[in-house]
Amino acid sequence: MQFAAGSVSFAAASDTLVEEELPTGLTIRGGYAWLIHFFEFQFSGLNGYTADIGVWSALSVTQGLAALPNIDDAGTISRIDLDLFFTTSGGWCEPRTRRDAFLPPLIIANPKLSVYLGATSDMAGFQNQECFFRIGYTTVPIDQRSYLEIAETWEVI
Repeated sequence: MQFAAGSVSFAAASDTLVEEELPTGLTIRGGYAWLIHFFEFQFSGLNGYTADIGVWSALSVTQGLAALPNIDDAGTISRIDLDLFFTTSGGWCEPRTRRDAFLPPLIIANPKLSVYLGATSDMAGFQNQECFFRIGYTTVPIDQRSYLEIAETWEVI
């Protein structure tokens, strides 16, 4: 298994959707695809909230989205949500890694993937906080016909 990893940070206003593009090295004529086995996301640095809040991440083959994609939107591979609840004694979140596993694995042949991050409201403690992600995949050979079928499945043509 191979891994692609990176990070994405909340914006200065944490309720602003941010995107981090991840190049895959795949091309239309390259003859290879990724079998994605899992998407892991670590929400870290989420200790400064003062009310109930939801934070979320998504992995998509679609770049440049203005709103976080739902799991049933075209091009969405995974969406991971985390609800944080504020109590009278305060709020705290342990930075645990969330994993979305795919059995069987999902096949993609896109040159780039996008990882999105956002929150339901602006919290000063989240601003510019960095979160981390990792994708577990294997590379497999494909032919031109398979590439077109994959592209049609993910609605990228």
